Amino acid sequence: MGLIGSLLQRAKHKKEIFVARMQVRKIADFEFIGRLCGMLFFPFVVYVCCGSMQDYSNARITDALNKQSKEKEVSI
Repeated sequence: MGLIGSLLQRAKHKKEIFVARMQVRKIADFEFIGRLCGMLFFPFVVYVCCGSMQDYSNARITDALNKQSKEKEVSI
């Protein structure tokens, strides 16, 4: 049995353990899929919101610096 065979066997055993745990907890497949989607959705929202806020704050800082440099040019 090569490396790929042992990895496939390990994946098969992990799946069996996973299914057994789901049966013990009385969780249906669609509930588990919903939980996974929820857990994946939260980091996505944080990433998108924080990224857009970062872009917004960078734009405000850049605008303020440009405005400040223009005011200095006018006063000189």
